[in-house]
Amino acid sequence: MTDTVPASATEPLRDDIRLLGGILGDVVRDQAGDDVFALVEAARVASFRIRRSEMDRAELAGRFASVPTADLVPIVRAFSYFGLLANLAEDLHRERRRAVHVRAGDPPQDSSLAATYAKLDAVQLDPETVADALATALVAPVVTAHPTETRRRTVFDVQTAVTELMRRREHTTDPQVLSALDRDLYRHILTLWQTALIRLARLRISDEIDNGLRYYDMALFAVVPALNTEVRRALRQRWPDAAVLTQPIVRPGTWIGGDRDGNPNVDAAVVTTAVDRACATALDHYLTELAALERDLSMSERTTTITPALRSLADTSGDDNPAHSDEPYRRAVHGIRGRLTASATQLLPDIELPHTVDAERPAYGSPAQLLADLAIVDTSLRHGGGAVIADDRLARL
Repeated sequence: MTDTVPASATEPLRDDIRLLGGILGDVVRDQAGDDVFALVEAARVASFRIRRSEMDRAELAGRFASVPTADLVPIVRAFSYFGLLANLAEDLHRERRRAVHVRAGDPPQDSSLAATYAKLDAVQLDPETVADALATALVAPVVTAHPTETRRRTVFDVQTAVTELMRRREHTTDPQVLSALDRDLYRHILTLWQTALIRLARLRISDEIDNGLRYYDMALFAVVPALNTEVRRALRQRWPDAAVLTQPIVRPGTWIGGDRDGNPNVDAAVVTTAVDRACATALDHYLTELAALERDLSMSERTTTITPALRSLADTSGDDNPAHSDEPYRRAVHGIRGRLTASATQLLPDIELPHTVDAERPAYGSPAQLLADLAIVDTSLRHGGGAVIADDRLARL
């Protein structure tokens, strides 16, 4: 990186690595003692000398040949954690450099969405060609049935917290705020130090299922709808008359719990468990988002106009809360939650999900029926001048 990028461009990366490495060093000193910290520092300095060809690996190995194993283990752990923290710093620096290029108006990187749009603009396709190409377009990132990831969820959670703290740190100059953020960084890195990186026992299939589904909550539920929204917006802007994008282009999937030919332990019960847990993960997300949408859509019938279809959806919702009497959107979404609650009860009778409602409503028979009700809300919002509102949480849902 430093061979092709000016040193000034990589200085923020070096600052981040020095900060995180310094906090890790403080944790090592506090937890393992000055002697172990001195050994870690000696190994670190020697590694730089090896990189500069000032000494060879055999000499370094010889220096540690007489060190007790009990003292070597924390050294190995220190370098493992340093590598993990350095990777976080590099990820943050890539974000930083992308933002710099965007602000500077540089040409988009090849294979990015922006570069793809530029190529589409250059060939000047007609709407019929676009509609034909996108009618069956599908990008499906699939979570593998044989994950090699051995890190525990706790480690991922700490990585996420450290990344967010570093982002916040970059955008403040207040000494008190910086001090508080550094204390939080120390706390999370201490948690990392006192947590085993890998498990002692091999993952069971049920663990693999849970680990695969956690990526939906961690990222996919936020990233995939945003990506589909961006693609839909960009394509409709270019070809407003093309009948395209009735379905999301990006739809992730998973093999975990269904790989009958690759894992002899996968049987009908495992497949059922995998499907049920995936179903619960999706319904949990939908119900949570609907509850938030119900709170968001506070518009009064006295201040906006609604469509007849939205009025019908509100009037048949079963929401008899007097406070919602002039809030048709809240009543409509409450009714949608009621029907989805019935669907969840029907599909997963033994699993209790959050944000359900106690309402005598018929279950949805298909995803298309749920989408149809959401479309009624969307159409009415746009009819009443609320397109910006419709393009937010509702569009992602």
